[in-house]
Amino acid sequence: MIRLSLKYIRYFKEQSLYVLFGIIASVAILTAVNSAFETNNKMELEQTRAYEGDYHYLYNNLEKEDIDKARSLAMECHIEKIGSVQKGTAYDNEENPTWIELGFADEGYLDIYGMELLEGRYPERSGEIALEEWLLPYFGGNQVGAQIELVRGKDTDVYTIVGIFKDRAENKNIGVHYGYLSQDDTKGGTYDLLIKYDESMDIVKQQQAFSEKFGHEEEELANRPLLYNLNPRYDENWVDVSVIGLDGKRFSEWIRGIGLDKSLGTAFVTVFVMVILYSIFRISVQQRIREYGKMKAFGMGTGRMMLLLGSELFFLFLIGFPIGTAAGLLLIRGIYQYYAATGSISGSLASFVPFFWQELLKNGGLLLLVLLLIVVTVTWQLGRMNVIETIRGESGRKKRPRRRKKPARIWSKSTEAMMPVVLIQYCREKKVRVTIMILMLALGGTVFLAGTYMEEQTARNNRLTQITNNGTNADIRVSIENLSLAGGITDQQAEEIQAVPNVRLAEPVSFYYGAMMVDEEQITVNRDVYWKEQDKGNPLIESLGGHLVQETGNQFHLKTEFYGYEESMLEVLEDFVVEGSIDSIAQENTIVWQAPMNALGFWNVVDLHVGDQITVRYPKKNPGRITAETMGILAMLPEGEYADAYEERTFTIGAIVTGSAANNEQFLTGLDISSVIMPNDRFQELFDVDGYNIVSVQLADQRAASETRDEIWNIMEGTPDCGVVDYTEEIIRQREHLEQTMILVRVIVLLLLAIGFFNTISSVNYMLVEKRRDFTIMRAMGITDAQLTRAMIGEGAVYGVIMSVLMIVFTLLVQFPLKYFLDHGLLYFNAQYTFNWPLALGVGAVNILLGIAAVLLPAKRVLFGDIKEELADI
Repeated sequence: MIRLSLKYIRYFKEQSLYVLFGIIASVAILTAVNSAFETNNKMELEQTRAYEGDYHYLYNNLEKEDIDKARSLAMECHIEKIGSVQKGTAYDNEENPTWIELGFADEGYLDIYGMELLEGRYPERSGEIALEEWLLPYFGGNQVGAQIELVRGKDTDVYTIVGIFKDRAENKNIGVHYGYLSQDDTKGGTYDLLIKYDESMDIVKQQQAFSEKFGHEEEELANRPLLYNLNPRYDENWVDVSVIGLDGKRFSEWIRGIGLDKSLGTAFVTVFVMVILYSIFRISVQQRIREYGKMKAFGMGTGRMMLLLGSELFFLFLIGFPIGTAAGLLLIRGIYQYYAATGSISGSLASFVPFFWQELLKNGGLLLLVLLLIVVTVTWQLGRMNVIETIRGESGRKKRPRRRKKPARIWSKSTEAMMPVVLIQYCREKKVRVTIMILMLALGGTVFLAGTYMEEQTARNNRLTQITNNGTNADIRVSIENLSLAGGITDQQAEEIQAVPNVRLAEPVSFYYGAMMVDEEQITVNRDVYWKEQDKGNPLIESLGGHLVQETGNQFHLKTEFYGYEESMLEVLEDFVVEGSIDSIAQENTIVWQAPMNALGFWNVVDLHVGDQITVRYPKKNPGRITAETMGILAMLPEGEYADAYEERTFTIGAIVTGSAANNEQFLTGLDISSVIMPNDRFQELFDVDGYNIVSVQLADQRAASETRDEIWNIMEGTPDCGVVDYTEEIIRQREHLEQTMILVRVIVLLLLAIGFFNTISSVNYMLVEKRRDFTIMRAMGITDAQLTRAMIGEGAVYGVIMSVLMIVFTLLVQFPLKYFLDHGLLYFNAQYTFNWPLALGVGAVNILLGIAAVLLPAKRVLFGDIKEELADI
């Protein structure tokens, strides 16, 4: 049987090469798609390491002997990196230029966070300090060798700057200020311990083994963003999708962490691989069906027939699989190197082509399963045909019960356009086959259009994420870094910042703090699940960060921030609108409401809509900087000493948004923020505010950011608790990261498009071969080659039109669940339901051209065959 299979492969060279090419193309595309997903995961992993740190677990509040014990277990527990930081003195910003915490970091800690010394050295003696470069302006822009004074009560500590570290982007984004000392200045402080395990092993099991020996498992903190990239579903209890009160970012990470994106992508590719291979092999079988008929006539049974077909495909698989795998890896690497040459992605990413034996075995097993299904299906179809039918090359037909038939209609007497008649008759006879073919072809275009839709929405969400990432749509952020209700930055300073030569736009933001009154029936979350008692006895709902507090009876209040925007910033909010219109706030007492969102991306956890009226509560008089004595006013409860401290006012909601262009990180942060937004001039009239809390600065030239930052620092000199942070490097890095993500999405989409087009050619080609008998009869009746060619072109065009129409219908329907998944699975900022009509019509036109080409390419089989020989075979 093996010798016979090899003989058939050699004898039917054209068909065998066609099947071999199909296997190679299918494996290459499957490998390339998997490689693209793995590369995207590596890119996410690198980004996470850069921002979160290269560690897996952290322990805090340890003693020196604990650190020594952990180091002694490093080899036994397969620890790759271990680092620690000993906490020193913390200085507040009431008496100092900024809040700053000092500590001693060992070499492992510096390596884990990638802290690179730009100048000088790490402190070795008492009284020495090293700072990140972005913190220097807080202390007068001093350089190495300068001294800084930090005040703690009645004591003043003097430190000499001996080293300057490259900025840690994460610190700038969350406003954490750290200074690094020698160990002599941190005696008595507790330690934080960071651990990175050998990633070639099971990290969770390593951590469990270490915890048992170390004895501090109750204090471990996982670096979740890193772990979900490395070990999808590393903890089955990490997130409960039924709990809508969990942090939204964690839920989004969980969705991606379980590999749902890769699973769906691989599933799509697998379906098309199956369809393509089946189509190709079915054509090959059709070409030699007479040979199989002769073997059946000589007594070959179904089992041996299956073994023959399986052996043939298996030998072609042994040749095609390694070639296809190599071709797929070379394809994806070539694409990445092209983008690396254009500067779109990093060189390290371009040289990385993931190749895992697990993926190789999975792809091989998957393809073998597909081939087995093809062999079984084809053998079953051959088994339904009798010997005479197979020798003649006819398809098996189901026997129908005899019934009285109407006299056959002779179509040639009533029409000269025979092609529509033949096409309709073929579709009637092969209803299931034609329907499946057209549906699968339409599905190929649908996958491409749906992938393009996801690409467009991902690009949009990436842009919105960049706007909200650091709290302002800013290259440089000027802000008051304390618990102060508004004020701090004057109109004159905002104007001077706008006048700086490199400043394209300086947008001042006003801020105040208060609460929004909510009735019980407006709360959609289950309070029984998320209920908790505050220290003062007022129940709160944890699913909204503890911001939703019960006062009395069915009366609640939701902690809310108030913002005043410039006109240009209000325009930015248009992309975040889920209901209403930003233009509506031109009306008096009409505001924009940023709705709090839960972990599943639903913004209606407080059931309010455009046109509803809301009542807000806020302090009558601006208390300025909040101190320990005045902290109680933030509770927003009119009782005790604050019984008459608040004022209430009613507004109408004109628009509801899911994101903002400004964020005061000193108060509420995260997806569960409730904010009331209005124009700056109206804000100034309403609240007791003097000046601004934030100025968002956009630059004309990001390359001159450091010089512009220094000029702004000079303008803000003497302003208490003011910070000027340059985000240009982080914005550029984030933009590059997002562009890399989009490149990978485009690669996958284009590969799916290639699969769909190849499937179109294969399927129409197969149908043409099946209709060879009809075409031969038409030629015998006198139809010319030109007429037959026009008829074939018309048939290909009909197939193209039908599948294009279905493609558009399917895409319009599938975008509804896709939008839901983007909104509530990946937590996109208000994905839009849009349809790219120019692209859809373009793909439809290509489908029609492909249908025509697929008919014309093998036309020689019909047009140039000998009619006598063809008729003899009928």
